[in-house]
Amino acid sequence: MSFNNPHAHLSSPKFWTYTGYARNIHLSDGQYYVSVQALNNVVHGGSLVTTVCKSIPLTVDTTPPEFKGLSDIIFDEDFNLMALYFGAEDSSSKIARVDFGLGKTKHDVEVRGYTRFDYMQTDDPYIVIKDLNITDGEPAWIRLRAVNNGRIR
Repeated sequence: MSFNNPHAHLSSPKFWTYTGYARNIHLSDGQYYVSVQALNNVVHGGSLVTTVCKSIPLTVDTTPPEFKGLSDIIFDEDFNLMALYFGAEDSSSKIARVDFGLGKTKHDVEVRGYTRFDYMQTDDPYIVIKDLNITDGEPAWIRLRAVNNGRIR
């Protein structure tokens, strides 16, 4: 993307906002870097150009993560906890978190609403749910959803 002066239409620098944004930019998936270029005013010794070369990559990711399913469920009723081992991946922006819930059907979370868990970057990721507090004999569907760093699930 080429440089676009957000203040070109202003008659004097006193009207500058010192901020700018671009709209209607259609970026394809991938990583982008933002560079900022500043020009000194002539009264400060001439037109010196400074370019900030260090930036954090901005990742555009419009694809959802791939959830590969549960590999193991461990339930301990003495300590009232459950561990879920699962598989999920996202090659573009990586997995940020996993949301866990319990439902009366496979489409809802009426038994227990979603709780967020940070994703463990390991070969065999898992989450541990403490204080499960489910009613004896009540069937429940496990609901897991992976959310990537593009905030897509």
